[in-house]
Amino acid sequence: MPVKAAEFFWNTLIGPKQTFRLEVRIFHCVCVILLLGAFISIPLNALLIDATLAWLMSIVFVVISGVFTLSRVMHKSKIAIVFSQVAYYCFLPINYYFNSGSLGPSLLIYLLALIFTILTVPWRQYWVWIPINVVSVLSIFFLEITGLVTLPDTYPSAESRLADIGYSYFTIAVISIFVLIYIRQAYHQERTQAQLKSEELAKSDQTKNKLLSIVAHDLKDPLISVQGFLELLSDDSLSLEDRRRLEKELQQRTNNAIQMLGNILTWSKTQMDGVQVNLQHINLADCLSKTLSITRAIGMDKGIHISSHIAPDIMIKADADMLQLVMRNLIVNAVKFSHPGSDIAIKAVVEASDCIISVKDQGVGIPKEKQAEIFGIAQGNTFGTNREKGSGLGLALCKSYIEQQGGKIWVHSQTQLGSTFYVSLKLGKPSANQAEHRLADIT
Repeated sequence: MPVKAAEFFWNTLIGPKQTFRLEVRIFHCVCVILLLGAFISIPLNALLIDATLAWLMSIVFVVISGVFTLSRVMHKSKIAIVFSQVAYYCFLPINYYFNSGSLGPSLLIYLLALIFTILTVPWRQYWVWIPINVVSVLSIFFLEITGLVTLPDTYPSAESRLADIGYSYFTIAVISIFVLIYIRQAYHQERTQAQLKSEELAKSDQTKNKLLSIVAHDLKDPLISVQGFLELLSDDSLSLEDRRRLEKELQQRTNNAIQMLGNILTWSKTQMDGVQVNLQHINLADCLSKTLSITRAIGMDKGIHISSHIAPDIMIKADADMLQLVMRNLIVNAVKFSHPGSDIAIKAVVEASDCIISVKDQGVGIPKEKQAEIFGIAQGNTFGTNREKGSGLGLALCKSYIEQQGGKIWVHSQTQLGSTFYVSLKLGKPSANQAEHRLADIT
C-alpha cells in the first residue's frame, strides 16, 4: 500500500501521461530532483564552501521552481523548457567561476545539462542547445588554460572540495537513475499498449474478414436456395405434395436466412457503435414468454418439443432485449443440432445471488476439442442435423451480450448425447406486487 501511495504521489507530481508527453514528464522529473538537490545544497555550500555559492543555489532553486510551475501547473511546457535552457547556460559559467573551475564539479554539471537537453528539448532545437553546451565547455577550458581568467579557489580545504565533488556526483547519479528508470518504465508501458492495440487491430481485422466472408458466401447461399425454390414453385406441373414439401423447405431456409442476417447486423452494430446496456430488474418468465413462443414454432417444424421450467417469480438484473436475443440464439441452435422428434428443455434455477438458465438438447453434441473455441467468431461455418447452415456468429454474440450484462456463459456437451448451455445472471429485486404477495403470505 505505501508503495502504491508513493507511486501515485510521484505520478501526480510529474503529471499524467494523458496530459503531458514523455519529454515533458521527464522535464518535470528532473526539475523535482534538482529542486531537492538545490534545497540540500544551499546549507551545504554555506557551511562547507562559500556563502556566495549558497546564494547562487538559492537563485537556482527559485528559477527551477518557476519553470516547474510554468510547465506543470500552467501547462506552458514549451516556454518552460526554453527558459530552463537559457537559465542553465547562464548559470553554468557563473557556477564554474565561483566553484573553482575545473577543480570543482562544474564539468559534471555541464555533462548533466547536455543529457538533460537531449532528453527534454524538441529535436529541432538540438542544433541550438547542443552546440551551446559544447562551445561553453571549450571556451572555459581555453580561458582557464591560457590564464585569461583568474579563477578563485573557493574551497577552504581539500576535504571540502572532495565533499562537494562527491555530493555533485551523488546528485547527478540519482537524477540519472530516476530518469533512466522512468524512461524504461514509460517505454515498457507504451510497448505494452502498442501490443494491446496490435492485438485489437488483429481481432478487428479478423472480424471484418469473417463478416465479409459471411456476406459473400454464407448469406448468398440461402438466398440462392430461396430463389431456386421459388422457381420450382412456379412450375405448374408440381404435385400438391411436392409443392407443400417445397413450401416447408422454403420457409425453413427463409427463417435461417433471417436469423443469420439478424446476427450479422447485430454483431456489426456492436463492433462499430458499441452497445448501450440497459440493466433493469425484470421478471424472467415474462421476458422470455414471446421468445419461447417463436422458438416453439420453429421447433415444431422439425418435430422437436420445447419445454420450459421457469418459476413465475424469478427476478433477474438484465437487459431484456439482449437476453431475448441470447436465448433465441441458444434455443434455435439447439433446434438446429437436435434430431427430429427429440426434446429441448429450458430451465431456470436460483443459486445464492445468481439465476442460472440452461438450454438442454438431445442433439449431436460438441467434440471436446472444439468446446474451448465454440464462443469465438473464428470457429467457422456449422451445419445442423438437416444441413441447416450457420455463420458461427450466434454464440460469439451470446458471449458478448451476456458478459456486458455482468454474467457468464458456458457449455457442457458430449458427442451424440447432446449439449447444455448455461447462462448465469444476477438476481434482481422483486416487483412491488411480488413484495406485497410475499408479505400477505407471511401475515
